Amino acid sequence: MTHESLVLVVPGYASPADPDCVPALRGLVRHLAHDWQVTVVALRYPYHRHAYEFDGAHVVPLAGEFARGCERLRFIGRAVRRLQEVVRSQTTFCIHALWADEPGFVGALVARHVDVPLVLSFAGGELADVPEAHYGGRRQALSPLLVGTALRGAAAITAGSQHQAAAVAELSARLRISTGIDVAPLGVDLAQFQRAGQGRDLGRGRHVVVVAANARVKGHLELLRAWPEVLRRHPNTTLHLVGARTEQLPSAPSVVAHGHVAHDEIPELLRGCDLWVQASLHESQSVALFEAVACGVPVAGTRVGWLADYDDAVASCAPGDVAGLANAVGRGLSVIRDRDTPRPSQAIVEAMGHRAAAQRFSAIYRRARRRP
Repeated sequence: MTHESLVLVVPGYASPADPDCVPALRGLVRHLAHDWQVTVVALRYPYHRHAYEFDGAHVVPLAGEFARGCERLRFIGRAVRRLQEVVRSQTTFCIHALWADEPGFVGALVARHVDVPLVLSFAGGELADVPEAHYGGRRQALSPLLVGTALRGAAAITAGSQHQAAAVAELSARLRISTGIDVAPLGVDLAQFQRAGQGRDLGRGRHVVVVAANARVKGHLELLRAWPEVLRRHPNTTLHLVGARTEQLPSAPSVVAHGHVAHDEIPELLRGCDLWVQASLHESQSVALFEAVACGVPVAGTRVGWLADYDDAVASCAPGDVAGLANAVGRGLSVIRDRDTPRPSQAIVEAMGHRAAAQRFSAIYRRARRRP
């Protein structure tokens, strides 16, 4: 392990009391901690200010909770001061802000004052504007200012997919920022998410699964509207909705809402299904897609995030297109029936793992450090 330290700035981080908080981020930290001394500064969550050790890292929570308006500005000021203390207390190699709004803004201000490079990762909806879901950073008054400041202060910029990188490149061009953009997605645990292993017995017929919490931007309502047409074409098919609060969605024939499922139980459920579907109106990457691919489940759905880049998707459609979504799911089920499903190479699967993600980011850190 190097004696040099990385400081990651994130909206929130897991703890022993909440180990399921953003598993992909936990996996990145655990693998980075093999080669670096890692400090995680968690802006909003957990809701306390007691530092703790977790995943091989030192976690410094700032308990921003739900600060809004003037209170949000005061919180950002406090976060800048605390991050500056953390960075100056050790030999910091670089600052890595994951999410380009608040984490990026705070990281950029500190990086400028302490002369440490900032790696900026677009990891969510910072550039999105989805009116029907009331979702996206572009719909917020302050977010464009935060993101613009972060971009101007970044020595390196990453995005979770080519689809997202194109949006970042468009904004960078408008702001006359010439820093290149690396596609560097978060990864998944390939020891847990793999083809080998028992699949859950879900009963007779075909089984389609969606893994996403019940949030409007995830497109559950569009999928439920498309489902009757899917059933007309493929009558012996069941849709499984997996994720927090999915049991609150409207009930429908041949639809099972599982609600929250512990993360370590998802691989078995995936392996019991025939098709994974993304119905989202926006994705920056979609870690859930990586999990499905790693488990050997064919994927179909809306062309956002990584699915827009993924050549082995069995079918795709535009986000929000109900008829297109019905066609994509139906096409996916037909391909499976005809046993004509593309299989990703082992190299593609390995590139989706935590280790590969940590290696990508470590190379980016070193390049950012060398930048004049």
